[in-house]
Amino acid sequence: MITPAELANRYNQLRQRLAMHIKDACEEISVPLPNDFTNEIAFYRLVNWSYIVLNEAAKLPLSFLMALPPLKANNELRTTVSRMRTFVAHNLDVTSTHDVNTRAFAHTWFRNACGVGTPISDAQFARCSSVLGQNIDTALRGAIEACDALDHPDEGPILVSDLKGRIDRHWEAHRFDVYVEEAATALGNPHIDLMELRRKNLDSWRKIVAMADENNRESAIRLKVEASFLSAVEDTLPISIADLTKKLALEGPEVVMAALFILRGVRLHSPVNLVELIQLACAKAISQTQ
Repeated sequence: MITPAELANRYNQLRQRLAMHIKDACEEISVPLPNDFTNEIAFYRLVNWSYIVLNEAAKLPLSFLMALPPLKANNELRTTVSRMRTFVAHNLDVTSTHDVNTRAFAHTWFRNACGVGTPISDAQFARCSSVLGQNIDTALRGAIEACDALDHPDEGPILVSDLKGRIDRHWEAHRFDVYVEEAATALGNPHIDLMELRRKNLDSWRKIVAMADENNRESAIRLKVEASFLSAVEDTLPISIADLTKKLALEGPEVVMAALFILRGVRLHSPVNLVELIQLACAKAISQTQ
């Protein structure tokens, strides 16, 4: 049975081997493995660690190397670990078809791993940890062996260049935060959840990174993020109805409604500041209702 120490050492071996060609190709993992694989909590921690390896810390280089000999593998292991992590870490809704399918997948995996669809005993979870740990170890071993191809005098530089390009173009989510914060500061943030904005637009932003010329990448990203931010705030108001009514002493629902419509319509295209914009909207609203 594979041990936690052996898995951690295997990952470090992969990091060191890749660092010969690409610095920091694999990130350090701060989440520790359990001391042993003997119980339910240990299995959950192994699932979480495996998810980090396959989907975060070594996502691109590991996928790249696993596709080479000797493994020539697809992303089945990553998909399996992702679905098991969802099962053990999320509150699944029994009325959701997607969540029900996730549960069915997990119970099938458990049954294949330890003989029962719902493991209960420490021995059953230990068998599950053994199966998953061995699968991860096989992937890491195969990736380390595939690193020999990177050393080849002829094909190696081509493979290294390909892998480095993929890593450079695939930005981690947090790298976009500076552009989101710049847009929010420059344009004003009407209570938009910036993390949710990033989550919804991450795929489209990454496509810009992949397509943009390296010399123009920063400008292209900034323009795309700003466009996404403007789209998010287009139908929002910079002030609540209650605050607008109180601040400008508006009377009557017709005046308030007119001010709000005008304010929404001109807020993105007006060169004036917020106070001037509200006053302008108020003046127009009053004149239109007289």
